[in-house]
Amino acid sequence: MLAQSVVVRFSPLMEFLSPAAVRARSVAVAFAVALVTSSSAAAQATLRNDLGGPAGYGAGVLSPTNDGLSASVALAPAFPQGICLFGRTHTTLFVNNNGTVSLSGAVGGFSTARIPATRFPMIAPLWSDVDTRGTAADTPPLGAQNRVYFDIRATGFVATWAKVGPVEQRTDLRNDFQVELRNITSARDYDVVFRYAQIEWLDTDTSGGLLGVPAQAGFDGGDGRTAVELAPTRSEDLLTLPFRNDSGVVGEFVFSVRNCVLARCGNGVVEDGEGCDDGNIENGDGCSYLCGIEPDNDGDGVSAAIDPDDNDICVPLDSFPPCDPDGDTLTNADEVTFGTDPNDPDTDGDGALDGVEAPLDTDLDGANDAVESSLIDTDADTVVDELDPKNRDVCVPSATFPPCDPDGDGLRNAAELLAGTDPNDPDTDDDSEQDGVEAAVDTDDDGKNDALESSLLDADADTVVDELDPDDADPCVPVPCGEGEGEGEGEGEGEGEGEGEGEGEGEGEGEGEGEGEGEGEGEGEGEGE
Repeated sequence: MLAQSVVVRFSPLMEFLSPAAVRARSVAVAFAVALVTSSSAAAQATLRNDLGGPAGYGAGVLSPTNDGLSASVALAPAFPQGICLFGRTHTTLFVNNNGTVSLSGAVGGFSTARIPATRFPMIAPLWSDVDTRGTAADTPPLGAQNRVYFDIRATGFVATWAKVGPVEQRTDLRNDFQVELRNITSARDYDVVFRYAQIEWLDTDTSGGLLGVPAQAGFDGGDGRTAVELAPTRSEDLLTLPFRNDSGVVGEFVFSVRNCVLARCGNGVVEDGEGCDDGNIENGDGCSYLCGIEPDNDGDGVSAAIDPDDNDICVPLDSFPPCDPDGDTLTNADEVTFGTDPNDPDTDGDGALDGVEAPLDTDLDGANDAVESSLIDTDADTVVDELDPKNRDVCVPSATFPPCDPDGDGLRNAAELLAGTDPNDPDTDDDSEQDGVEAAVDTDDDGKNDALESSLLDADADTVVDELDPDDADPCVPVPCGEGEGEGEGEGEGEGEGEGEGEGEGEGEGEGEGEGEGEGEGEGEGEGE
């Protein structure tokens, strides 16, 4: 619903242009006219011309004028109780030469001010500086061109600006347009129809050249606050009005007034007199170009009038849950559940249909086979995704690759190889310290890291554990053998006799007893304890 204190605009405000810009823009206007008329002439709307009078537009006609207007026209023949617009009821109107009709008062002159800009409510199919005094009005049919006509009857009121020219009596460019107030039920319910057959000029023209203020179209509430503009207004885009529409009829724009409220079909707001409003003015989408509800038996959003099969929700659109657009035996609802592409029968591209693979999860990783290819190995671990529990982990299912750490000791396989440790044993030397801690340490500086030398073993029985022993195979390292004085006894078996002398570090004497064949004596010096 239109708030009475709000100016509703559908196009940006055009700023006034410099003289150079005006000249450039006039060239652009001429080019746009030529382009539109040459490419789309066949599409132009047809004005109503079944109303009698000299040109078929009605018996009422304005004399050639610049800013003239008609006498007061009573609305009673069409609207016995008048018409209501913007909260006020009007029983008379005036036809203004400058492309408008005004209610309850005359708006004869033209103003470059943007609406709302008048003292009385005004309906403006194209408020522009019209001049119907040009001599080309006498071209055949006699008097039919460059004139303003109007007609009122029980069905409504129509005003027509028939091939009118701009100010200064020019006739080289013409505009051909019409407004109709169409009776529906009462003063509070009627339609306003704008029709455009030809638009060739927009700007106010004087002897000094174009002013650079294009025409505008819409409604002026006459209160200085309320206006509704037909987009695009006050811009060169108005030249395209004969080739556009919001009613389903090219060149035609329909505004509905219901319960005294000016409704705008296609604005996305359901107003009085509208059964729906889906934000557009197209047929076949459930809401007609007049904002009426269209029948749709299968509920696919396509009206029965244009649906090839209005009992099949998947025709002509196949995007609904029960449909199967890709023919893989999965409905769209199933495809959502499985995470597959509803428009691709083989989502993972491995040659098997989604309908076959989607119920399966061969590697038990929670992702079905339809989204895991049997041809792709994402993590390059030689196991295809469909069989790999973790497609992005090279260490699953096999942990033999360099980046892996199968024994969980903090060393990857590559590091275990360098350290000489067992990649499948977190404590290679079995001393209860993990390889990841010991491999970086060489306590005894023997060139072997602590992960390979146990803190629990003493390989050479020299009472120094391997991890602290610079030479695990030499009992005399790190403590030298025979160092100091001592006495000792020993028993042994042997044969033979002999004497001998020797020198060594330390002195000592020893006696020995044994069983065997023979005796021997000797003296010597050496290390012993």
